[in-house]
Amino acid sequence: WAAPPAYPWQTQYRVQIDGLRAIAADPGALMDQINTDLFYGRMDPMARQIIINRLDMISSSNAEQRVGEALYYALTSPQAMVQQ
Repeated sequence: WAAPPAYPWQTQYRVQIDGLRAIAADPGALMDQINTDLFYGRMDPMARQIIINRLDMISSSNAEQRVGEALYYALTSPQAMVQQ
């Protein structure tokens, strides 16, 4: 028997981000890949640029943080919240 998660919204899913980590040093390339994978190439250019500007503030050697924040901001953007 396993105890339920501390929060009902927590899951045991894992996301494979190795491919994104490999290109994280280039915020533009990272956002292009996220745009292709998650938005089918239709990400709002302004949202893309805002995220790139934020990623530029993170050290290029910190790939995991760059990928995590890029995914977080992309997936919580208003565009991601609207079913298209």
